[in-house]
Amino acid sequence: MKQKYVRNEHGINIKMCCASCKQRKITSDRGRVCGLTGNKVKAGNCCNQWEMNRRLQNAGMSGGKVKSWRYLSYYRERWTEQREALTAGRITATAMLSVEEIRLEYEQELGSIYINL
Repeated sequence: MKQKYVRNEHGINIKMCCASCKQRKITSDRGRVCGLTGNKVKAGNCCNQWEMNRRLQNAGMSGGKVKSWRYLSYYRERWTEQREALTAGRITATAMLSVEEIRLEYEQELGSIYINL
């Protein structure tokens, strides 16, 4: 079967298949299933009730930001340090920094967490 594509309103090609459908549901035990029929669906499958997923309708809109690899590495390292300190009893759970606090710490030391595209 030949794959079909449709453009969303922002000019992005979207493959018409169950994975991009509004009705798609993901279950932990059965994987991808159709929200209309409840049947498990195969990769690449598409029926005539296909409707574009809302998230894909927004693909291509401007305004998105990409976090820098440097920030993501920094965050992972800080979070891992905290988890190890908590496990070792050097800090309490209430002393752990939140996502927002780690982000603020990074921004104060190194600048923006985003890359310029």
